[in-house]
Amino acid sequence: MLLNISKTTSGRLDTRKILKIFFGSASEVNFFACGEEIKEVEMPISLEAFADKLNEIMPLAFKELTKKLTMELHKNKITLPQFFVLEFLSREGGSKMTELAHFMNVTTAAMTGIVDRLVREEYIERIYDKNDRRIIKVKLTNAGNILVRKTCERKQQMIIKIFEKISEADREHYLRILKQVNKILLEESDAGKRER
Repeated sequence: MLLNISKTTSGRLDTRKILKIFFGSASEVNFFACGEEIKEVEMPISLEAFADKLNEIMPLAFKELTKKLTMELHKNKITLPQFFVLEFLSREGGSKMTELAHFMNVTTAAMTGIVDRLVREEYIERIYDKNDRRIIKVKLTNAGNILVRKTCERKQQMIIKIFEKISEADREHYLRILKQVNKILLEESDAGKRER
């Protein structure tokens, strides 16, 4: 919660009375005077209130970013799940169908349908094992590589457009927190796999 109270032309404000009106008790609010102005101070927030705020903000942020990316992908006639596959293949250099299905958390049959569409669009190709044609790997074509590169450049520009409005210190702080959250999620995922 933020508060900013300044002296008015009619005289000094009784800040404690105003704080009591807004917050019930002036003693519940941390503030400090600096000359004629009360500086804005962030109040401590409980873990429950933090979770509520995150649940409120994250879906909206995710929805807006997803919408922007989906519009960009629509120009190339591919969906967001299909792009996730292309991005995965770009990182891995190629993959077996079972590995792709595991990454996308879908059945091998469902994965076959996604791959079929991307093969028709000539973004990926199937490579059959010379010794056992039952073993199939998929990899990006040149067109697929170009699409991933261009889309990643657009994603970068979208992120820059948002975060250029935020200070460098806040960006570093945000990145540090995201790395911590990612580390926790990966550890929990690994623990879950070991328990199964």
